[in-house]
Amino acid sequence: MQNNTQYIEEDKIDLRELFTVLKKRKKLIWGVTALLTIVAAAFVFTATQWWQVNATLEIGKYIDQKTGKEIYLENGSGVSERLKVQYIDVYEHVKDRDSKIQSINASKKNPQFISITALGKENKLALNEIQKVIDDLQNKHRKIIDEIIANKQSTLDQIDRDIFQVNHNKIPKVTESIEYIRKVQLPSLDKKIVAVESNLKNSIREKDEAIKNLTSLNGEASLAALRMAQIQGLEYKISENEIKLIDLNNQKQELMSTTLPALEREIESLKRIDLASLQEKRHLTILSMQPHNYKNTKIVGSIITQDKPVKPKKALIIIVAFITGLMLSTFLAFFLEFINQGPKKEEIEV
Repeated sequence: MQNNTQYIEEDKIDLRELFTVLKKRKKLIWGVTALLTIVAAAFVFTATQWWQVNATLEIGKYIDQKTGKEIYLENGSGVSERLKVQYIDVYEHVKDRDSKIQSINASKKNPQFISITALGKENKLALNEIQKVIDDLQNKHRKIIDEIIANKQSTLDQIDRDIFQVNHNKIPKVTESIEYIRKVQLPSLDKKIVAVESNLKNSIREKDEAIKNLTSLNGEASLAALRMAQIQGLEYKISENEIKLIDLNNQKQELMSTTLPALEREIESLKRIDLASLQEKRHLTILSMQPHNYKNTKIVGSIITQDKPVKPKKALIIIVAFITGLMLSTFLAFFLEFINQGPKKEEIEV
């Protein structure tokens, strides 16, 4: 119990000694603290002030008419990395700049949104720095949009050429073929058929007369032989005309039942399918070229400027300097006291 009481007494004495030291060295403590605080205040009020400007961009996009989906002009993550190299890494070792891009980051939730932060010795300088990035990106994406529209214009021109080809080449050619068959080939075949039928009838009539004459030639062997030769020649001629007639009728039937229907179906297909399909493609292509389908990279909301500089942080620096000065001066006070009391303790021990 006596030992515990002694320890408590020693602790009380030590605590009193601490407060005694602080009271004894209070001028030193407050002096050092005030000095560091004044130095910090002098620094923050004379240091260069930096103003911060922030902007959020949305990457440009266009609508795909086939799927109806929005397609972004570039991937946001790739854009942010490219801009970091172009506007931060390249100027990393350049000193004494009046403005600079501080950060460029793609949103984690949606990479197509990019946040840009710029610092400047004036708000206007930081604003100009950020505007430079925005203009560069918008110009690049405007070129991409123009290229897409140019490709669609090229597609439209090709469609117009195809439509012209159908209207002024394919359809007229098929129509001309139909007209040629109807006005030339079929009448020509009809004339040939009539002629062959006439020849066939004549040959049959001549054969019949030759057969009658043959029966009337009794006993005239030479004349009978001649008549038989004539009859054979007429039979050959009849057979030949019959074959010609069949061939001509087959040709006519082929034209009327196969060739003409096929050409009529072809012209119908050209008008109803090919031409209609081309017209539909043309309509969709024109719709896809409308300005409302294309959106260039834009600022989301507005560019945010600050009413006060973000650097240096005056209040924070002064408070930190005050606390640091207080802690340093307190440590210095105890250190000096320790040095001063060291020899006295040694003398007492001796």
